Amino acid sequence: MRLELNEDESVRFQIFSKYLNRVNNVPLPATFTRIERFSNTKPTNIIVHDTGCLNHSDSVLNLDGPNTGMGALKMNDISKDGFKDVNFHFIVDRLGADYEIISGRPISSMCQHSDIDSSFNLSIHVIILSDLNVDIPKMRLYQILSYRCISPLMRMLKIGSDPNGVIKFHSEVTTDKKIKCPGDFLSRELLVDQARRFL
Repeated sequence: MRLELNEDESVRFQIFSKYLNRVNNVPLPATFTRIERFSNTKPTNIIVHDTGCLNHSDSVLNLDGPNTGMGALKMNDISKDGFKDVNFHFIVDRLGADYEIISGRPISSMCQHSDIDSSFNLSIHVIILSDLNVDIPKMRLYQILSYRCISPLMRMLKIGSDPNGVIKFHSEVTTDKKIKCPGDFLSRELLVDQARRFL
């Protein structure tokens, strides 16, 4: 069952307030330690994930849920998995009626995904807070992800000129062939097409 989104400004403020409360109450490490950084070599790919592959049962990690899933993602990565911070560089979340790109791990630091082939260690990781084997993403998601994240990263970091070669799905680069991430409802063709549009 999907919730109808209310366009009322006061409702948006309430949702944003809930988001801030959840993020503020998430345990953070006492000290921020350095995570392995990229060498002088720049990132070569942008790897897209969804929450379906995190092997957890937190129902809050749902793009169309009434609350943001950012706090739950931090709780999962920091408390349960023992990481020092969120194990993704960028997070796509839905706040109110629109999608937002939230920064996670600094882009100068590497993410630690043990199932990803070592030839893709130099990659930027983006997670969509949704199980895309269940939820069908709207065109707005493709547009926001491309306009605010993928295309600017490609231009700034000079990762490549063709999004088709730069964008990888988690299931394309994992050594665990049972992983289907992101889910079947995320269209690679639509994402590449929107990324080309904003380059």
